[in-house]
Amino acid sequence: MIRILMLAWLPLAVMAQTSYEPVAEAELPGLIYAESLYPAAADHDPAVPEPGEFLGFPVGQRTASSAQIDAYARRLAEASERVELVEYGQTFEGRPLLYLVVTSPANLENRAEIQAGMARLADPRGLGSAERDRLTNELPAVAWLAYSIHGNESSGSDAALAVMYHLAADRSETTARLLDELVVIIDPNMNPDGRERFMNALDQHRGRHPNVDDQSLLHAGYWPYGRGNHYLFDLNRDWIYARHPETRGRIPHVIDWRPMLFVDAHEMGAQDTYLFSPAREPHNPHLPPYRRSMGEVFADDQAAAFDRYGYPYYSGEWHEDWYPGYTDAWASLRGAQGILYEQARLAEDGVQRPTQLISYLQSVHHQVLSSFANLETLRRERASMLEQFAADRAAVVSARGPYADRSFVMLPTANEGRMQDLLDLLAIQQFEVHRLARDVRVARATDQLGRELSNRTLPAGSLVLRNRQPEARLLAAMFEFDPRISASALTAERERILREGRSTIYDTTGWNISMMFGLEALTVPEYLDSHLEPVEGAPTRASVAEPDRDSAVALVVSGADDRANALAGRLLQRGLAVRAARSASGLDGVDLPVGSIAITVDDNRDQSDWADHVLEVASDLGVAVHAVGHGRAPGDLADLGGREWRVLQRPRVALLARGSNNMLDFGAVWYLLDHRLGLRHSHLDEDRAANMDLRRYNVIYLPERWAWGGGGPLSPALVERLHEWVRSGGTLIAVGNSARSLMAGENPLVRVRSLEQLIEDDLGPYQDALHREWLADHQPLPEQIWVHTAATSAVPWTDMPDLPSADERKRRDSWQSRFMPSGALVATRADTRHWLNAGGNEFLTVLFSNSPILMAQPPVESPLRVGVYSAAETSADLVGWAPVPEGQELRVRAGGLLWPEARERIASSAWVTRESVGRGQVILFAHAPAFRAAQLGAMRVLENAMILGPGMGASAPIELP
Repeated sequence: MIRILMLAWLPLAVMAQTSYEPVAEAELPGLIYAESLYPAAADHDPAVPEPGEFLGFPVGQRTASSAQIDAYARRLAEASERVELVEYGQTFEGRPLLYLVVTSPANLENRAEIQAGMARLADPRGLGSAERDRLTNELPAVAWLAYSIHGNESSGSDAALAVMYHLAADRSETTARLLDELVVIIDPNMNPDGRERFMNALDQHRGRHPNVDDQSLLHAGYWPYGRGNHYLFDLNRDWIYARHPETRGRIPHVIDWRPMLFVDAHEMGAQDTYLFSPAREPHNPHLPPYRRSMGEVFADDQAAAFDRYGYPYYSGEWHEDWYPGYTDAWASLRGAQGILYEQARLAEDGVQRPTQLISYLQSVHHQVLSSFANLETLRRERASMLEQFAADRAAVVSARGPYADRSFVMLPTANEGRMQDLLDLLAIQQFEVHRLARDVRVARATDQLGRELSNRTLPAGSLVLRNRQPEARLLAAMFEFDPRISASALTAERERILREGRSTIYDTTGWNISMMFGLEALTVPEYLDSHLEPVEGAPTRASVAEPDRDSAVALVVSGADDRANALAGRLLQRGLAVRAARSASGLDGVDLPVGSIAITVDDNRDQSDWADHVLEVASDLGVAVHAVGHGRAPGDLADLGGREWRVLQRPRVALLARGSNNMLDFGAVWYLLDHRLGLRHSHLDEDRAANMDLRRYNVIYLPERWAWGGGGPLSPALVERLHEWVRSGGTLIAVGNSARSLMAGENPLVRVRSLEQLIEDDLGPYQDALHREWLADHQPLPEQIWVHTAATSAVPWTDMPDLPSADERKRRDSWQSRFMPSGALVATRADTRHWLNAGGNEFLTVLFSNSPILMAQPPVESPLRVGVYSAAETSADLVGWAPVPEGQELRVRAGGLLWPEARERIASSAWVTRESVGRGQVILFAHAPAFRAAQLGAMRVLENAMILGPGMGASAPIELP
């Protein structure tokens, strides 16, 4: 009623604009695009609804919403006998995920037989040549057209509306022949949540007149943009990790259909033109050999389609396919011809370019044109592509093939939760997995640090991934420790760095699953084939046996399992008192390493149902709980009533958001808190946080800063407020360039410094810190302790070379800084006694990019340092500023491209630091630990900081009744 009253006095002209329709502008003729979206010979059945009739505006005049795309797809499936709709999941925000199968009615009728035939070609073991030839001759080829995985790259999904309509409605002989020979899967809106976030921004910034300025908010958008899904993840990187429902729902259907063509339609900068595959180097070495030659065939046809209209385009340049988690790369590793589209992003209306005005409708037409061109190429090359696919599949399962004699072995771990995560991923990707039923001895193996091992025993319980299997290429791409970039690509990369100071590589160069998950693994150069038991299907959540509570003094959970932190956090939220082990313990025969959790009778006497809460949460998590009947531990292990079992504080967590925060890092930690830890938490606007009451929180996370958005450091006012808050007992966690902000200024918040800050200073104290760490673990007692005479004692730096002069160090650091990685996996040595490393091993592989090089000396603690010592016949030496003891070498690179200059520069720097500030503490990470929610080893360190940190490293007042 109020709204109607307000509208009653508005001028008629304004009322007419409440439903947005841009006013025609005579001076903007470029917005009037005369070309049809459909082929000239199209003959559309009037019984099939045209999208414009359904939407209320012509396709491409404006952006269709996720709800409109969904509704039209359903209407089309009802109206056409060529179309079947498949709903394969829901987004985090509850929007349906769907695709359309568009093909001839006969093919739809035989869809099960088509899928079965493709499955036989995909796994050709036992398939005879005659049957293989029959299948390649008779089967239709499957195309998967996937649009707008980045929600703010909208033209793809709008093009999908036109493509699905034309294929469903066109009665021409061309389309009939196409649908006889092809099954076309149209995945019209891969990221509905992101698209809706983008649509909201469009709705808020539309005006009465067209907007053709790509710097305007209508086109540029604002934090957190529509690129990512609900948790702001880049779904175009999720294919090898499968963290999100969009990916997890889609993968089984892609596997069922085995497409020969997989299109991935994107957008790029507004002042660009149009890019399509093939990519330039570096190429992932496990891509099928036919991909590049067939890619040229598709590219030639696509180029010819653009040439008919005189539209500009290009291939290669910035596009490479080294990282296997891209949509097109992942699909190609499964045997498809993956093709990337990148249309200049015009949002709505259009964009003024240097020579002309381009309309949004034209950008949609480019995507439609490309789709039709690729489909026709697939139809023409159908038999050839199926033959090449079948031949390659036969080669990779052959005992004489390229993957014949290699197995990846995941060694057993007490971290059952993390192993369940791995088994879940293996099941989603449908890899063949086995488990060793007994110990097996192998002649040779290679570990994750590149060390060659002889006569190694593989323990019973190890998981075995034999590379000789149908999905050999994708398996190798995900689990090979150290794939190599070609010499020509390395040369081009080195030249670009030297000439321009920037990389040619678009994404991280390291991603190995075992390393990212923090699981110890070996590569064995043989096809393991004895004492194996198959591991089939997705892991099921283990039932938790109820312990005997009658005589228990506590219920305990081992800190070796990642789920211990989630249990502790959720119980603290329920109001229970929870303790954690600061040092190793063992009670009633239960091993309880650092980070183990105990809920004691004595701490919870005021809650009669405390044990019920423990068992309920443990059952939900699938983590084992043990009842212990007495609190005394054997030997020097920590007794339950001693100081080493610390009372934890309920984590009251806040994440800094908006401003210049990296939305990807923010989203990953948001996801971690919601889905791994299960904690309530708050998101604080960076621009207002300095004026907020921070006392509500005892943990604050400062994400990485957003380099692409031109983000600068944290404001001095916010840093000052955070300093006060930490001194009062807060746990502040900062990552990457946020950590830099805490080191800056005349009165920095932390003692940690970056290498650049110290390069001309006395580095002796930082060298001494390394000597002390090494000697504490490895130095035997000196001789003649109990003598009475004084003599000259040894010092650890006697045999070390001197550091270069300050000027030379500065010059070298400036030179080496050019070669920092775009993302590589490095090995870090762990202080396993430190509570931040609870649940970890002696070394942890982590990501490092152009991260701050953290320099720390006592009293700052460095639980993880870059580089693992390994025995070698060497003299004491310096690597950069860092001393390396006699008889040791420092292994830094684990996987990916890390130039020698960068290896030297980051050697022995801290990857994580922890220091006390007043009653609180600051924990710094060199690189984002929750990267893509897949760096499980590093994520455990972050979870330790959040759950254990307020009780282990900060001081909270006792609350009086």
